Amino acid sequence: MKNIIIAAFLTGLVACSSTPTAMVFDGSSAESTQRGVISIMRTLNSHDKQEFVMALMKIQHAEFDSPLAAMKHSDQAGQIDFALVGKKIDGLTLEQVLKLAQKPSNR
Repeated sequence: MKNIIIAAFLTGLVACSSTPTAMVFDGSSAESTQRGVISIMRTLNSHDKQEFVMALMKIQHAEFDSPLAAMKHSDQAGQIDFALVGKKIDGLTLEQVLKLAQKPSNR
């Protein structure tokens, strides 16, 4: 009986905890954006991680007029500029970030 009560309690805690899609990104700084991205990445499977990173890169590159300008902005090709991306995803959930990346232009 005690095990049933403990199991019910743990199930309730899991159900009440925030899901990755419910988390809202804090884009107020590069550090807070990076913390949010890392936090979400820990909860995703490998396919979803890849989709999420591609969405962030697409959002970042949409800020520039050309791929060359985007590459010149970054110290390393493929690096996420969390300050730049944070301005675009501040206050958004994971689902909203993925939808934003699908838009033709996110400027």
